[in-house]
Amino acid sequence: MIVPRRTRFSRQVAADFLIYFGCWTLLGLFFATQNMLAYGYGGRPITFAQALELGLTEWYLWGIFALPILWFSRKLAVSGRFRWVAIGIHFVSSIVVAAIKMNLDLAVIRLITGAPPRSFSMLKLHVNVITYWVILGISEAIKYYRMYRDRELTAARLQSELVQAQLQALKTQIHPHFLFNTLHAISEMMHEDIEAADKTIAGLSELLRITLASAATQEVPLRDEMEFLGQYLDIQRTRFGDRLQVVLRIPPELLEIPVPNLILQPIVENAIQYAVAPRAAGGRIEISAAERNGSIVLKVRDNGPGLSGQAVSAHGLGLSNTRERLSCLYGQAARLELRDLPEGGVEAIVTIPTLHGSTALNDHGLK
Repeated sequence: MIVPRRTRFSRQVAADFLIYFGCWTLLGLFFATQNMLAYGYGGRPITFAQALELGLTEWYLWGIFALPILWFSRKLAVSGRFRWVAIGIHFVSSIVVAAIKMNLDLAVIRLITGAPPRSFSMLKLHVNVITYWVILGISEAIKYYRMYRDRELTAARLQSELVQAQLQALKTQIHPHFLFNTLHAISEMMHEDIEAADKTIAGLSELLRITLASAATQEVPLRDEMEFLGQYLDIQRTRFGDRLQVVLRIPPELLEIPVPNLILQPIVENAIQYAVAPRAAGGRIEISAAERNGSIVLKVRDNGPGLSGQAVSAHGLGLSNTRERLSCLYGQAARLELRDLPEGGVEAIVTIPTLHGSTALNDHGLK
């Protein structure tokens, strides 16, 4: 249920008043015992009710005086450009307020006890001056805290916008990369198989539709990522035919786990480029997913020549962008590794945290 803005404001005002009133009440209760002791030692004991009345009245008066002091402190900050002028004005103001407060206290004491205490003296003036500066100091501390908090929030927002812009830049680099490769493949097919080229164009159109639909999304369920990858592989099957063999090992229970959008396509494209395209016999690509130690592990295996035979692939644009995106989204909790397989070929391993996968973007304020 959405709470109207006016209602939220009213609740906030009520909460602030209760906190303000409660603080002065606690001070009045605390100093009520001091009043009993002071009058007792002065030979004129008073009841606890009188002491409580004196304490609460004294500090409720300070609660009233504090309001103009707080307002004054916002208008005349002691940390601004004219701080010495402000300090001088506050010094005079503190003496005036202290004198007024002292006379009010004296009138209250006479009203409640019938006579002023023997210990009442000009010392009360000094205490009131100190109280004025304590209230002023608390006001300045609150002001600095709010400024610090606002700067932290602004810094976090700017960092969030920077990360968002960086992620979008990386994604826009990936899109033209595979688009260029696909268009180049269509151009080659136009001279050999018009029907296959037409089918590939239709598949590319659907691929671009999915891409545009999720352009502003950084994380998608693994199910959506596999749907996109399926469209991409359909295009590649049209191009390579039986030369491209794909094996999927994706447990159904992992399909709803969030993963970075377009995380697998550059890796699969890299495998096709180096393990399938150059070989007349084609190649085999195996894509799998597993959950391990609070992370989802995505693997892309090929049976190509290995890293020694495709050195460029380990640092290509697609893989470099993939590493950058993982770093932006999850920091050191995610990684992309490439390694040679003993039986030949390359295995790309993407490790993505799942325990806080849904909040990884929140840490950057992107969701």
